[in-house]
Amino acid sequence: MIWEEIRLLPRHHGEMKISIRRWAAMTVLAAFAWTALAMPPPARPAGAVAGKNVPAGATASAAGEGTETGVVEKEEALAQTGKKKRSPWPFIVAGAVVIGVVVYFAFIRKPRYALTVETGAGVTGAPAAGRSVHKKGERITYGFLPADGYKELAVTLDNSVVPTAGTVVMDRDHVLRATAASMAEHTLVVRARTGVSGSPASGAFTFREDTIVSYGYFSTAGAVSVRLDGVAAGRSGTFTMAKDHLLEAFLTPLPDLRGSWRFLLKRNGANSAQPPLFIMFSGGKKSGTAQLIDDPRNDYWRYWWKNDGRGVYEIANGQLQFYFDDDGPGWRDFESDPLERDGLSGNYSLSLGDGYPSEEGTWTATRVK
Repeated sequence: MIWEEIRLLPRHHGEMKISIRRWAAMTVLAAFAWTALAMPPPARPAGAVAGKNVPAGATASAAGEGTETGVVEKEEALAQTGKKKRSPWPFIVAGAVVIGVVVYFAFIRKPRYALTVETGAGVTGAPAAGRSVHKKGERITYGFLPADGYKELAVTLDNSVVPTAGTVVMDRDHVLRATAASMAEHTLVVRARTGVSGSPASGAFTFREDTIVSYGYFSTAGAVSVRLDGVAAGRSGTFTMAKDHLLEAFLTPLPDLRGSWRFLLKRNGANSAQPPLFIMFSGGKKSGTAQLIDDPRNDYWRYWWKNDGRGVYEIANGQLQFYFDDDGPGWRDFESDPLERDGLSGNYSLSLGDGYPSEEGTWTATRVK
């Protein structure tokens, strides 16, 4: 640019900048001043001699000079009368124009700076890549985002890291650069065995890095076990594709819960478990009767259990569910976590009905040998 700034020698507190336009303006002003000073003075009027005004046409004797000198002066006077007197106005107008130009370029007209925008692959936003020119002090708003399949967006202004969205003040030339990294792809292999339903189904799938994958499996034929990269996992959940993964879902034989179990219930908010409760499961392997095998030994259990402590149980989706019914409005519901052969755990809720206190908590059970 013709008006781009040039840098002079750096000083202790910054760099002194002088623009070309100011150099040019001051040069024009100096040239005009030099021209005005170098102009010859106006010619003296005809007949002016040695500080005395002698009327045109006077004789040499009247001026006190010789005859020959008088003849020469007379001829010069005749020559001067043929010339026109010069007017000062053209110089005044030219001077005013020069001064106006100097003031405009040196003090009024603002400099202009260039903004260069560079965007890499996978970057969207504004302004678009390219070069634009702006007035000094103009504020340029920018904002960038990574495109689908890209991450780690980085934005720099003159090689200094800045937020991905903001404003650039045009106080000098600037370079705004935005880049993004391409996401890697990872493979998920799923092996869902016979008898297991859910998603994702068996197969191999490709996902972009950092994709969150949801999964969930169930079965009516038995308990479902899930492993992620060989480590036991829940029957449902999520994981992130930060690498290749192997997801396996398979059936485990249902444990035979028939027999006696010792239950410990812990009410939510309580510091210790309540007295143990003994329950016997009988009937089929997947469903049958739940029966308190002895009368409650304290007032606590006598308060909750009626109808001789009889209930029913069912195994579904790898969980044990059982409840006790006293033919009234209350409930005593139990649900287990995924089944294990020698240990059970889960949640419970108890209530005698509307208007009565209720209770919720967790429980654990071990088989009575």
